[in-house]
Amino acid sequence: MLQYQVCSSIILTATEAAANEFQRDFNLLAGQYNYLIVDGFGKECNSSVRLEITGPTTALDLSALGHTDLTCEGPNTGTITATFSGGTPPYQLQLDGGAPFVATSPYTFTGVAAGPHTVTAYDANYDFEDELSPGCTDEESVTVDPIVCGGHIFPTQTTCCNYVTGSASELLNACTKDKSVSNSYGPKVDVAIPGVFFYYSYVTAPSANFTIELRQTKDSNLNKFFKIQGYPGNLSQLRLSTETCGSVSYTASFIATGTGARYVVTGATIGARYVVSVKYDTKSIQGGIYAGSPYVNTYTFQSFVGPTVIPLVLTADAASEGHVDAVSGCSDNTPLPGACSLTAKSDSTTVSVGFDVYPVPFKDQLTIRYNYDYKTDVKIVIFDILGRVLMTYDDKEAYFGKEVTLHPEFIQKAEN
Repeated sequence: MLQYQVCSSIILTATEAAANEFQRDFNLLAGQYNYLIVDGFGKECNSSVRLEITGPTTALDLSALGHTDLTCEGPNTGTITATFSGGTPPYQLQLDGGAPFVATSPYTFTGVAAGPHTVTAYDANYDFEDELSPGCTDEESVTVDPIVCGGHIFPTQTTCCNYVTGSASELLNACTKDKSVSNSYGPKVDVAIPGVFFYYSYVTAPSANFTIELRQTKDSNLNKFFKIQGYPGNLSQLRLSTETCGSVSYTASFIATGTGARYVVTGATIGARYVVSVKYDTKSIQGGIYAGSPYVNTYTFQSFVGPTVIPLVLTADAASEGHVDAVSGCSDNTPLPGACSLTAKSDSTTVSVGFDVYPVPFKDQLTIRYNYDYKTDVKIVIFDILGRVLMTYDDKEAYFGKEVTLHPEFIQKAEN
């Protein structure tokens, strides 16, 4: 009788190598087997040889992996859950060829990035130094999808690039500092932070000519809405881009007294995705009064989309819904997004270079926003009305949607 242990230590016999090869070729589990040895001419040499394989009653099994895709909280927010059994415990797990570690089933990997991943499980008898180890092992693969944000609220300095690459954290809260008022209601909002926040959302073009409306609703616990920065005369904070942050032809306008926005798009590619961006001014809720405790009010932002035909019928895009709470007395600890860049264009082409400048005229501060679909170096030179250079600014990391704020110093007229 040949003796051999699957997923366990080998019982040494004179015919160990033969048993090892036999078990490995046929992937046999524990049990007793009769097998026949024949010579090169097909003649039966021995009909009474038995092979005994001992070990666990079932082989190690790493079942199909569960996972969650990335969220808008950051670039490494996916999870993978491994469930395993069989073999000989204790077990070890390995993610993408990393260091094995002891784990019990089920085990969840956190902080996982987008992309394909492989999880490998080993039982107690696996020898990492022996490629022919008789210990049990099993392997499964899964793909964690990248961030797919709907409409979400992001802190100041968030750009289109930050949004589409998932490199910005969602705004935790809009925090208010309040003062008491002599009535039966709650406190009055005195200060609101951060100074501004952004709404971002993907929308899909239903037709070549279509309309988008961003609408805002709220709970009844605070009596003021957020308004778009620049309302009523400055439309520069109503932006629409391709899903790679390229330029789009559109006409924007305020709706609902500056709490929402409308975009009319012509010549779109049907089925293409676009990025809606609106900057809101948190100071617009100053003076609002909370209705009662708890002093929290939830604001909801959602994009409605439809063909531009009369009568205008727009449908809510469920994936575009975003929320932010105004919370009395909280602290805003949302991390600001870092620098972001998209792949530069590699072909040579003629493009239109655009930018927004505000306010115009300006007194001591000027903000410039870039509107072109590639990364490049920018040199900004500011002149006064007499043609004299007030300031020169070099930006080595310019990209679509980036804003720079400059503080030119005016040349004082010499006194006689």
